[in-house]
Amino acid sequence: KGLFQWVSRKLRCAINVCKLFRHVRQHMIKKKKLLVLVGAGASVDLGMPCSEMIHGLFKVWAQQEFPLVDKPDSNLYSYIEEQISSFYKTHPKTGLQKNTNFEEMLYTILQIAQFKKNDNYINPLLAFISCRKMPCVCHHGVKTRVDGFLLYWLASFLIDKLLEHFRTACKTIDRASSKFKKHAHFWRKLHDDYSLGVFNLNYDNLILQALPGIDTGFSPVNGSFNAPSLMQSISWDFCYHMHGSIHFN
Repeated sequence: KGLFQWVSRKLRCAINVCKLFRHVRQHMIKKKKLLVLVGAGASVDLGMPCSEMIHGLFKVWAQQEFPLVDKPDSNLYSYIEEQISSFYKTHPKTGLQKNTNFEEMLYTILQIAQFKKNDNYINPLLAFISCRKMPCVCHHGVKTRVDGFLLYWLASFLIDKLLEHFRTACKTIDRASSKFKKHAHFWRKLHDDYSLGVFNLNYDNLILQALPGIDTGFSPVNGSFNAPSLMQSISWDFCYHMHGSIHFN
């Protein structure tokens, strides 16, 4: 019995020494760099909306606040989308006809808003371009003419709703689920084996949840964006949201 205990202690000691050498070796050997570009839809399996889903959410939210007076089952966002889609279909080469998306829609709404402002006398394009009349909406129960202010309101409303949706979805993610555990294991394994750099095109923070402490370009103290530090940094182990982040106040 005494011999067995002695051998067991020696084996445990040897195993611990091997683990220590492996740990030291991993830090002494320079890791290879791995740059990952995370595209839209990568988090759909974890409950995050893809671009097309966001497009659908915008229609639902716009229906709540900006329904059309003469067509109550439609809304201002859907009307603008229909006009853009109809225009794209006029392209003579059908293979080059495109579809719009929520980001292009927001950009278009904000551009139209400039042309619909009543006091805009500084945009030279208004000397040549005029904006067609849009159908009135029922805004807060009142028949309202669509002008630049209302279009800005629509864009701001949809952006705020999207921000709220993503923040809520990320905060309430089931971290005990098998899908999230697989997600976290995947990213932690990459982080252990490589000097990792991630360019993330999504709005969710699920990679940051899997890799807490990874550099984001934002201060962990006050949430401010530190552009000079990011541009001057030569170290890896980062995750940058290329379309902007909604998780740092």
